[in-house]
Amino acid sequence: MAAGMKPVAAREGWRTRLPLFSVTGLGVLLLGLLGWLYAFSEASLAGIVAPLDASAQVQIQVLKARLQADQLLAGGLVVHPGELDMRLERARLVAADIARGRSSLSGVPDVSTPSVEVVRAAQRVEQALMPVRAALSRHRDGSGGDALSIRVAFAELSAAGEALQIAIIDAAHRAHEERRRLHDALVLTATLLIGAVLWWLDRQICADQRAAVALADSEARLRLSLEAGRQGLFDLDLINGVMVVNDGYARMLGYDHRAFHASFSGWRGRLHPDDRGRVLKALDDYLAGRCVDYRAEYRASTADGRWLWLLSVGRVIERDADGRPRRLVGTHTDITALKLAEQRERHLNRLYVTLSATNQTIVRARSRQELLVRVCEEACAQGGFASVWIDLRDGGGLVACGGAAPSRQQLYAAAGIVGAACRARQPQLSEDGELAVFPIRIDDEQGVDGALVVRARTDAAIGHDDVRLLAEMAGDIGYALDNLQRQAQLRLAAQVFDAMGEGLFVADPQRRVQMVNPAFAAMTGYSVADWSGSLLRRLAPDPDDAGHLRELLAQIDRSGHWQGEICARRQDGAPLPLWLGVTAVRDAAGRLSQYVGVVSDLTERKAAQARIDFLARHDGLTGLPNRELLRELAALVLAQARREGGIAAVLSLDVDRFKILNDLFGPTAGDCLLACYAERLLAALGPADRASRVGGDEFVLLLGGLGDVDAVVRFTVQLLESLAQPVVFGSERLQTSTSIGIAVFPDDGSDFDALQARADTALAAAKSAGRGGYRFAGGPLDRMSRERLAMEQGMREALRQGEFWLAYQPQLDLHDGHVLGAEALLRWRSPSMGELSPGRFIPVAEESGLIVPIGVYVLEQACRDACAWPETMAVAVNLSALQFASGDIVATVEAALAASGLPAQRLELELTESLLLSDAATVAAAVERLRALGVRFSIDDFGTGYSSLTALRRLAVSRLKIDRSFVMGILDEREDRAIVEAVIQLGRGLGLRIIAEGAEQPEQLELLRELGCDEVQGYVFARPMPAAALLEWLPQVVNASPSGSR
Repeated sequence: MAAGMKPVAAREGWRTRLPLFSVTGLGVLLLGLLGWLYAFSEASLAGIVAPLDASAQVQIQVLKARLQADQLLAGGLVVHPGELDMRLERARLVAADIARGRSSLSGVPDVSTPSVEVVRAAQRVEQALMPVRAALSRHRDGSGGDALSIRVAFAELSAAGEALQIAIIDAAHRAHEERRRLHDALVLTATLLIGAVLWWLDRQICADQRAAVALADSEARLRLSLEAGRQGLFDLDLINGVMVVNDGYARMLGYDHRAFHASFSGWRGRLHPDDRGRVLKALDDYLAGRCVDYRAEYRASTADGRWLWLLSVGRVIERDADGRPRRLVGTHTDITALKLAEQRERHLNRLYVTLSATNQTIVRARSRQELLVRVCEEACAQGGFASVWIDLRDGGGLVACGGAAPSRQQLYAAAGIVGAACRARQPQLSEDGELAVFPIRIDDEQGVDGALVVRARTDAAIGHDDVRLLAEMAGDIGYALDNLQRQAQLRLAAQVFDAMGEGLFVADPQRRVQMVNPAFAAMTGYSVADWSGSLLRRLAPDPDDAGHLRELLAQIDRSGHWQGEICARRQDGAPLPLWLGVTAVRDAAGRLSQYVGVVSDLTERKAAQARIDFLARHDGLTGLPNRELLRELAALVLAQARREGGIAAVLSLDVDRFKILNDLFGPTAGDCLLACYAERLLAALGPADRASRVGGDEFVLLLGGLGDVDAVVRFTVQLLESLAQPVVFGSERLQTSTSIGIAVFPDDGSDFDALQARADTALAAAKSAGRGGYRFAGGPLDRMSRERLAMEQGMREALRQGEFWLAYQPQLDLHDGHVLGAEALLRWRSPSMGELSPGRFIPVAEESGLIVPIGVYVLEQACRDACAWPETMAVAVNLSALQFASGDIVATVEAALAASGLPAQRLELELTESLLLSDAATVAAAVERLRALGVRFSIDDFGTGYSSLTALRRLAVSRLKIDRSFVMGILDEREDRAIVEAVIQLGRGLGLRIIAEGAEQPEQLELLRELGCDEVQGYVFARPMPAAALLEWLPQVVNASPSGSR
């Protein structure tokens, strides 16, 4: 109307003022022109208000349609599809009218063509309506439209409506600028034409009032639209940061709009810390021209401390002369409900993914631990929970965990809920929704076996949808555990079936074999496949055996079980003794369903029994009769000789130095030697003769049917020659001699035991005479035995009477002559036999075992005597192998040191090489314990035995003593010198000191010094002397010099 009234008023003014001067006419003309310009401005304003009203109607229709769609999706109030389509169609028609510059729906006449920005925004609204309609159509016909796609389409449509409002507001501001410039021109004109201005002001005021009313109506409608859509307007001055907002924005944030002061800094402070950087960057990018529009979703704090999700959309509407932005106008939309819905939907999707991943894990897992660990990890990772763990009630406790491991306090807090869930067999949820427990049932008949415990993050409580899906997961876990348990039982049963040492078979009621294990197939000679479908009578193909098998099967049908021994046949026809146990298995109705049999092969057992019977009367290595069997055979041979008036002989044989060979080359070589001896003995015997191995390297021969003693001699000589031949063992040729003792029946005894005893005595005489020969039992042997017995009794008396005494031979440093110690040497002065050489009584002491108590005396006396020596001197004492084998040598040494008070560092124990080979483990253990006390060790007579460098290194001795036999020949014999030099070099390489005994000449000392020997002992310095003489001798030695007189 305003646009049509202004020209009429101008014509009326021209007619009433026609008589005025030309100036007045010109003023009226100008006034008319100004009126026309203002009418044009008013029409432009109407063209702005009408689209604003139309865009508000678009927003209202979209908002109502969105609310009805939410109701439709939530399954609440019934919404007629036509009403929803009608609202969307109205919104489309209004947007189309705005794009074409028409606003008939709002009651405003057509205006000039809208701006390009408004047209594009209106077209964007029309385009955004199409996905909404399509999604709603798919939802109604059930072809795949889901809630998320509908909500996303509505969100896009709301954004398009907001963009349309911004475009219209932008156009309004540009129109405002044009009207302001026009106003300035009118003011300028009014200063020239005061009269005309008054008339213009009257018209202007009226027009402004109408425009203000229209604008107020439009703003009211816009405000209603914004409030319905939970939107707020903002106008930001980018220069000074001042922000103007509407009341809806303040209420949206929970503030009183009258006291709310908006500013850019306040807006930035309300941004969530996690979103602030992203939002500010989006704003900077838009203001810098790096993106076409400003659009950001973020969380903002409210007055009560909550976080509200907002969608901000804005556009620059004013720039300075340099093109820099000055003002930014836009809207804030509350999208919290939409965000929560999206988050919930994403969470449910994650739960479905978790459930799917759990099912895949159930299919792929091969063990209980793998299943539980992967389920917990998948549930925690995909479901977005803080932690997930599984607690089994079979003693395993917390067996798997995903996410953050629960603390002791959390486990304690969860225990009550776990117990409640297991008792109720129902899921349990904590009051704060942070913890949920789901019982796991592996076997429905046995109740609850464990629990799935889920702890939510602090910002997301567990909801009912979570409970439903997690309860389903717990059920799947229980099923999987039960399945794994059953599979494990089946695998175990199959493994047991296949791994059983006994044969197993299962047959049907028709006695056809259904399955056998590998052991059954192996013992029968058939394959597992061969037995499948075969009849059980294959075990007994012979008619007699088959009849026996039928009888026992019939007995099984009657009694349900049978066991016993049967004789079957292998595939190759060989007899197969079996122990068979068969049980008839019946089903629930009592009908025979299967035969189950257990079979044991008795072949090895019977062979073992035969072997045991053989070994009970024979030697296991050689196969020769043992002593008991030989005694029985001897009774027959001697009875025959007694009847015929002939003679018989018992020969005791012993392999000379067998122990040394056995230790040197190993027990396998010793066994080979003994077996070869047995073969040669059997080859030498006649039909009436017998051979026996009675133990170790001892053999006994029984000769019968002899004419005279000469026949025994001839046989013995030939036998010695045969046994003297070397035995080949690998690359070695083992050669040794044999000693034989002979007793003749009836001169030397009337029974086997007496003859063997006399033969053993003769054997001892043969070995004493030098080995490698034979001796007959008789007078000289009895005399030697009596002498040996007398010497043994004399040594026992000497221990009681104190007839033993110790002599000491000094040991000196070969380089400076310093006396380092002395060796204790045992002496015996017998009242009846006089002064006896150690070579006579020491062997008897060794054989009788008296060396053990004699050794105790030597240790105790040597320690007592050494206490009187200078502290730099040590005493060396020889040890026998029997001292290690009999009693506790460590306790003996400890007692001697304690009784005498001698420091352990001043005692040196000398070991022989043969001792190293006797029982290396026992010797090494004792040596280690004594070394811990401080006792030192050396090897005596090194080089005369069979040395073991491994044992030497293990014992960690400190000295090697070169035997006197090598030292005495060092000047004349090249071999002796080479041996001495080799021993010295070996000692140096092992870090040991070397002492040479038996040095009697100064030249020997000089050569030993050149070769690098460290110490020396011998007549060249001093002979062995009593303890008192040693104390007198020591002060005379200042610098040791060779002296044969000492």
